[in-house]
Amino acid sequence: MEPRRKLLIAEDDDGFAKPLVEFLCKKGFDVVRVADGPSAMSRIREADLCLFDVFLHGATGLELLAYVRRIRPGVPVILMSGKYPRMETDKIKSEVGADGFLCKPFAPEELLGMIRVAFA
Repeated sequence: MEPRRKLLIAEDDDGFAKPLVEFLCKKGFDVVRVADGPSAMSRIREADLCLFDVFLHGATGLELLAYVRRIRPGVPVILMSGKYPRMETDKIKSEVGADGFLCKPFAPEELLGMIRVAFA
């Protein structure tokens, strides 16, 4: 049996994060959720995949992405934001080097698909 993958979610909106964490746990992942950039930085070394909101306190999702690429270059990073139009996500993803980019709100199954591709 394959060990459970560890996901790190950095999201400051409880109303958005809690159902997402519950969904991913039910899908077989170990999930750690933090609400700010510094807390995310302290947990990155234990994650198999990171999901960062672009706009966080203390360090943005883009800064966290750069940090992950420096210390753990093989770890997939998916960014999410409610501030960008959906049509710009591919452009943003390619410019910053993320493995995925989701516009909030999104269906949890859409995230699950990105996670599965990242681990393939």
